[in-house]
Amino acid sequence: MKNILFVSIAFPPKLDPECIQTGRYYKYLVQKHPELQFHVVTSANPTRFMPVNDDLQTLLPKNHPTFELKLFEPWLLHALLNKALPLALQFPDSKYSFPLQWRKVIKQLSTPPDLIYSRSYPLSSTLMALKLQKHFGVPWVMHLSDPWTDSPLHRYGGLSYRVNTAWEQTCFSRASYITLTSEKTVEFYRNKFPHWANKFICMPNVYDPHDLKPTARENAPERKLRFVYTGGLANTRTAEPILAAIAGLRKNQPELLERCEFIWAGDMDSRNRALFEQYADPAITHLGALGYRKALELQKSADVLIAIDTKIASNDSAMFFPSKLLDYWTTGHRLLALTTPGSTTDEFVKKFQLGTAVYFDTGTEAITDTLAAHVHQYIQKNTAFFTIPAPDRAFAADFNAGRLAEIFNSL
Repeated sequence: MKNILFVSIAFPPKLDPECIQTGRYYKYLVQKHPELQFHVVTSANPTRFMPVNDDLQTLLPKNHPTFELKLFEPWLLHALLNKALPLALQFPDSKYSFPLQWRKVIKQLSTPPDLIYSRSYPLSSTLMALKLQKHFGVPWVMHLSDPWTDSPLHRYGGLSYRVNTAWEQTCFSRASYITLTSEKTVEFYRNKFPHWANKFICMPNVYDPHDLKPTARENAPERKLRFVYTGGLANTRTAEPILAAIAGLRKNQPELLERCEFIWAGDMDSRNRALFEQYADPAITHLGALGYRKALELQKSADVLIAIDTKIASNDSAMFFPSKLLDYWTTGHRLLALTTPGSTTDEFVKKFQLGTAVYFDTGTEAITDTLAAHVHQYIQKNTAFFTIPAPDRAFAADFNAGRLAEIFNSL
């Protein structure tokens, strides 16, 4: 029996994409690998930006040892800092109080761990694991869902960049393996740190085989072609190119738009709320935030699922692998991805023939034409056009949990 300390702020039943991914791996590690004994270290609820969703309890066994640490997250102070001095929350993030409590974890452990496994984001999970690894001196498998100092989503200042660079290099030097979600990210880090090249392994975002229940919608004459988007919209992840294309369809081919409905669900920032007001149309509905199961049900009701990447200026930096693509894939319905040429999303959609990729810089007219082409296929009752291949087992949660267990057992 190998005792593993599983360190992750992002852990069910908290709800965000990383929590779901963490839960899927944990579910199958516990179910399929009894030789591994886990003790989870996570944050207590409530955790800001991670609302509790009881739907995610299905990912957890009935009884599992969990240490929950209360975070210091004064919302007013953090809101003021985020406006006036955002760099203050980059050491490494707003969950900075989590790794400061590492001694509490040691006191609660009856026996020392044989291995530490951490999952980030948020990066405070990684720093907690670093503190614990230094104390116990055991192997450490470190997972990063996104790049650290090289992430185009983080605008580090001079001091925060230097501090995070030092943390990153210390963590990379002490970790036995560093798992990453895309081959692009693995290649990037192997080139950046060739002396640690053997440490970097692709451990992708995954789907739960339990959710594999593709559904077909009837192509009834009165039924509209349903486009669905589920997920957050904030900063440069924006619906504007799609909304502008819908407006173009309304202006130039209104008879086609009358055959469509666009249903959106998820949180959004004030800029995106203003965009939905600006582009208001009878064909567009926004349902607000949905729970995990309701979001899956909405996805399964779609004919076309819209995926929107964060807009990134450099193609070389577009190495993120959105977990949403796996959720969409399990429905069996076609994808329409708004992304960057050559991104992980772009290559993924093309490689597995999941649908169509359009680009931020393509222009409104081209995206409008793409929407119109989908409507024409629907009018022609081309059901094959809206059907995609079954998900590849290489992205199944049970399969990748098995790969991860092999790494644990090798250390």
